[in-house]
Amino acid sequence: MNETNGFVKNGTEIKNVFDFLSSKSSHEFYETVYDFLKQTGKQLPEDQAFYTFDLADILWKTQLWNQKLSNVTPYYAVKANADPVLMKLFVLLGYGFDCSTEGEIRLAIKSGADPRKIIFAHTIKTRKALRYASSIGADLMTFDSKEELFKISEEFPTARLILRLKAEGGQEVYNLSKKFGSDLSAAEELLLQAKELNLNMVGVSFHVGGLCENSNVYTSAIEKSRLVFEAAQKYGFKFTIMDIGAGFFGSTEKEYIFRKVSQDIKKSLEGNFPNGDVEFIAEPGCYCVGSAVSLTTSILGKKSVHQKETNQISREYFVSDSFYGSFFEHHDMYDVKPVPVLVSFLIVFTIISAEMGFRKTEKRIVLIPNL
Repeated sequence: MNETNGFVKNGTEIKNVFDFLSSKSSHEFYETVYDFLKQTGKQLPEDQAFYTFDLADILWKTQLWNQKLSNVTPYYAVKANADPVLMKLFVLLGYGFDCSTEGEIRLAIKSGADPRKIIFAHTIKTRKALRYASSIGADLMTFDSKEELFKISEEFPTARLILRLKAEGGQEVYNLSKKFGSDLSAAEELLLQAKELNLNMVGVSFHVGGLCENSNVYTSAIEKSRLVFEAAQKYGFKFTIMDIGAGFFGSTEKEYIFRKVSQDIKKSLEGNFPNGDVEFIAEPGCYCVGSAVSLTTSILGKKSVHQKETNQISREYFVSDSFYGSFFEHHDMYDVKPVPVLVSFLIVFTIISAEMGFRKTEKRIVLIPNL
């Protein structure tokens, strides 16, 4: 990499990271990957599973984000997938990082992240983590209580603070407002406390919860945030950051939801903060990586089960995918598709051709029968 942050390929400088990496995603590339999966699957022990990343999918998500939310800087939520290769890719692509723990901050720094582009986005932090953040200059962080303000004033009094508000919606899969965020009615009390402690408040954040389809939840939270911006002026604060959190779908088949929601978000941000003096950021996680990962695992066993309700026979397949399990309760919302790869190469390749052309990628379970 040279001083212009570009690459040199065959003697020709390529300054655009997206163009360089997406050029790797040809039809032949995918064919080679699945040939690799077949051969590797045969060589590994039957209970050994592994993942394959589709970096081109992440590049597409980045390009789509830049098209639809060009005024919002993404801070990748490390908790979604902390693989070191992905972390370094996000650094190259100019992302900031949303970290919830000291360990995640350390990983971001190790990956090459700028400490000033890290947001410590957990409203309850350990004193040890605050001291570490202070030592490296990762000074942007959220809070939602007086107790946290007292702790920050003792451990990191120069931190840039963002007040996290509740975002009430009711249509998200995960409602984070039950656990995090301050009510709007308590905002002025927290502003006053921060003023008395001589702390540096710089903005507002919210998180609508996981997998939210209703853009009204975002726009309502943005309007509430503007009220806090206005109230902050009475206490001498000049807010400059609006953090809209995340909750965006990472599934290709639900990409239309992101397109609609992002349009409404952008319009709301521009309408509520028209002067251009506020920096907009977000914390996408599953949006970035939810459709970029394929799991290759073996079928350890299967059984036929008679369903009394329908009088039909269903088949259950048992796989060894990881110690903790690779799929959470709502994995069906991420369009997981099983694709057998060692039954017939011709059949497999037909399935892959239909699903894996550039931007046809989904999160898949690649099943290897225990032959």
